[in-house]
Amino acid sequence: LYVYKDGSTDYSKLTNSVIKDSTDNGIKLLVDTKVTEIKKVDNKWKITLDSEDEIFANFIINAAGGESIDIAHKMGIAEKFTDVHFRGEYWKAPKEYNNLTKTSVYSVPEY
Repeated sequence: LYVYKDGSTDYSKLTNSVIKDSTDNGIKLLVDTKVTEIKKVDNKWKITLDSEDEIFANFIINAAGGESIDIAHKMGIAEKFTDVHFRGEYWKAPKEYNNLTKTSVYSVPEY
């Protein structure tokens, strides 16, 4: 897979920065928590958690990463789609090959 523009980030620093900004602005983070059900109730989304707590919201932003398709399915959305999880591997070529490309090269997994 050829990528003509590339970037990389330290996801640990990015995540910690988002957590800090969020909590500084009054957000309550729910860790080690699973969503067991999502349904529309009286024009709001009712989100039931594995602790049996419930959250009501006007909007849902699905930022569940690898679990996002499962969240979508719980909402009755994108039911014909599925997810494919695979582990990436990163290799750094010896300097003598630096002239072969100026961008990153990614392999496409078979599934």
